[in-house]
Amino acid sequence: MPPTKPGRWAVSPADIDTRFLHLWRGLIAVFPLWEGSGVPYEIIGHSRPTVNGDPAWIPTPSGLGIAFDGSGDSYSYPDDDRLKPVHTSMFAYARCGNSLVDPVLYGKEFLNPWLHIAYLRDGFGGLPRFTYTTAGGIVDLDGSTDMPDTNGGIHSLAGTYDGTTGRVYVDGLEEASSTAQSGDLSTTADTPTLGDVATANGSNEFPGDLYCVYVWDRALSATEVRLLAWEPTGV
Repeated sequence: MPPTKPGRWAVSPADIDTRFLHLWRGLIAVFPLWEGSGVPYEIIGHSRPTVNGDPAWIPTPSGLGIAFDGSGDSYSYPDDDRLKPVHTSMFAYARCGNSLVDPVLYGKEFLNPWLHIAYLRDGFGGLPRFTYTTAGGIVDLDGSTDMPDTNGGIHSLAGTYDGTTGRVYVDGLEEASSTAQSGDLSTTADTPTLGDVATANGSNEFPGDLYCVYVWDRALSATEVRLLAWEPTGV
């Protein structure tokens, strides 16, 4: 099922017709956040989460989402081998609030990869960050510019890693890339979480609204990321 988005496709309808179905190859986790009450399931594995704090369902321009207060709100999901990719892509729609930590939209506790926002400032804005770990070490890959306060502060964020190169995107456009580490991602039995990730230095709680999250076991191409994104200039 196509994601519901508050905005326009970032490529032409012809591109969508010919390439859209390819996007779903390698999907290993989908958090559509469409229930509207109760808890949000991961629908590929039909995984029911543990609720931490008091995250709240909210209406959005085109459906539903979940508001996290940045102070204890998160959902923790059962881990399984499906959620241990050696290459990956992560994609989310979110509206980010203010935080002095690096709040995580989705990640696995204590071990990466994570998709999160770094250096959030007063109000909207902040740099997108994609973090991943290989046998050689950790890469914190930051975007190049603050996310603008457009579309009501709602943006699409993506991170990809293909075994050689990591990339981070905002609204379908590549912001940065890195070849600092290579090889397969490190994998352990850590807890997949929406809205927070525990680390050796404490938590990274997300203050803001989350609309959906997708995870693949492969690196999406730049064209595929654009197919998922809406135009950053308006709705």
